[in-house]
Amino acid sequence: MKRLLTLGLVITAFFLGSTTMNAQEKYKVMDEKIKVEAYELQKTLNLDDEQTALLARSIYAKEKSLSEIQVNDKLSAADVAKIKSKIEMNFKSRLMDILSEEQFEAFSAYQAKKKPKY
Repeated sequence: MKRLLTLGLVITAFFLGSTTMNAQEKYKVMDEKIKVEAYELQKTLNLDDEQTALLARSIYAKEKSLSEIQVNDKLSAADVAKIKSKIEMNFKSRLMDILSEEQFEAFSAYQAKKKPKY
């Protein structure tokens, strides 16, 4: 009986651990793609290292937030739209703080041409 209980606990721990690892892996892949895009943007927009790091963090925060609300089944479509709008406004505000006016315009043009999915 003790062996069955122990085996059951080990199997449960294994499944819980694999679920957590899958979630972490998803964000790790997203982070790597964002770093590559930030490097491309550094060249395109003539960003310095600090701007590039801040831009990458801002993109990551935005994409992670969008990813989390898409997974949430408890939200209505109207709530999701409101939250997405707030996330986009926050992201745009952060970009305006990080980038110069010319860089922001160039970033907007870059985004219009290329809609990345993480």
